[in-house]
Amino acid sequence: MKTKFLLTSFFAMILFTSCSSSSDEPITSDPANLIPTTYLPISASNYWKYKVSSQGTDTYDLLTVGNNVTINSLVYKKMIGTADPSGPAAGFYCTTLNNNNLRIDGSSLKLTGTVSYAFPGATPISIDLNDFVIFKQNATSGDILSSVSGTSTQTINSIPLTFEYTLKSLGGDALPSLLSNGVTYNDIKKSKLIFNLKITTIQTIPGVPFPITVVILDTQDVVTSTLNYSNNKGMVYSNTVFNYTINPAAAALLPAGFPPTGNATQDEYLTTYLLN
Repeated sequence: MKTKFLLTSFFAMILFTSCSSSSDEPITSDPANLIPTTYLPISASNYWKYKVSSQGTDTYDLLTVGNNVTINSLVYKKMIGTADPSGPAAGFYCTTLNNNNLRIDGSSLKLTGTVSYAFPGATPISIDLNDFVIFKQNATSGDILSSVSGTSTQTINSIPLTFEYTLKSLGGDALPSLLSNGVTYNDIKKSKLIFNLKITTIQTIPGVPFPITVVILDTQDVVTSTLNYSNNKGMVYSNTVFNYTINPAAAALLPAGFPPTGNATQDEYLTTYLLN
């Protein structure tokens, strides 16, 4: 199963599906890692509804916990994210979890699937994940929970491009409470998802006796999503920033369809939920 990472008016959505590959998780002997997290209850038929606000437009998403899925002898929950009442989800969070396999492993929420990113004008970059930690209850701010890196090559309008990427998750701050969409949620724990990207091309320049590497996009955090989880309730608010700036000296090499800059934000607010 695969889905595409959609970028419309630079609002990129990560879609996690299928399963394979691997991600790195720090090894620790902390006994608290054995205590199951209570920050995202994933009993079957639980659901959360979100208002998705971006560029002055509001839509609504629905995230539902589906049936059990067994992968490599481990039991996951199939997560289903859609627009409410129907259609594809618009928000980063629901799109991230849609058709994804999620499990609680001690203090961590672990995701198995494939994330696909579509940079403007390029074919989506697919990253396979295996038990990628998206949240850890006892993490401290800045802890790297999981990280996976790789490269993808494409030729667009006869221009060879190399995409070097890193997807990582980080622990965040803890807050006693959070006011979101007029509702106060208690016992908040944050986490972050960050997609970092660099784009280069190898070019032959007249008068230069050897090919040179041209940096199209300097290493940048293209997507940063901050997720706020409330104990015993789930993810209650997220803020996602999409941002990049092409190297001006290399912009002339880009084919049509590569905007030189992009910047947008998206907020997702929990509106209603049902927990069994």
